[in-house]
Amino acid sequence: MLQHSRAQKRSFLFLFNLAINARFLAICILMCVVNVAHADLREALAAELLEASKADNSMSKKEKLITQRCTAVKLYLVEDKSALRQALYYSCTAPVVGVAFYVGDDLGQHSPEKISTYIEDEFARNGVQAKVFITEHNAGSSVALISRGGNFLYNPTDPVSAIKSIKSFSSEIKLAYFADKLITPEELTKWVKADKIYLPSLTEELI
Repeated sequence: MLQHSRAQKRSFLFLFNLAINARFLAICILMCVVNVAHADLREALAAELLEASKADNSMSKKEKLITQRCTAVKLYLVEDKSALRQALYYSCTAPVVGVAFYVGDDLGQHSPEKISTYIEDEFARNGVQAKVFITEHNAGSSVALISRGGNFLYNPTDPVSAIKSIKSFSSEIKLAYFADKLITPEELTKWVKADKIYLPSLTEELI
């Protein structure tokens, strides 16, 4: 009986570890697909950042684009009143999401303010604090989701598609903060379980 119990325990642990590994593999695949699908704006921001900072040799390319992304954004990308710039800067203030909402004439009866409130509320339901910045323009309406100075983002897309992406984007940034050791496992657990805005304590300041 004892041997049988031990065998059952080993079998359970094997299956449990297999399930965990499969889950993380699926998450990694999802994140890779997301990163490829939304490469355009990321590449444009990266190119702009590198061009603006090309005279500064004190930071490596990796530091400018990844490990010290927010520092580079604040130093070299001039803050203006555009929705994209404001969302970019806001995303560097805390574990939050900046939303750039470019408003066209295709919203019908829905006001930009109503849509903005819905987006912020939807993020809150996923435990994430978000702020929408609005700029009016002549093309179709689009929404971009931005975190950590553009390290993580969803390309501009129509408002409905952006809203559908909020849950997956929220999950992605939570895992990214944990993977980069900016939050502890305990803080990740609280953040994942949150159904209202939760600002996790960081292990170090965002740079």
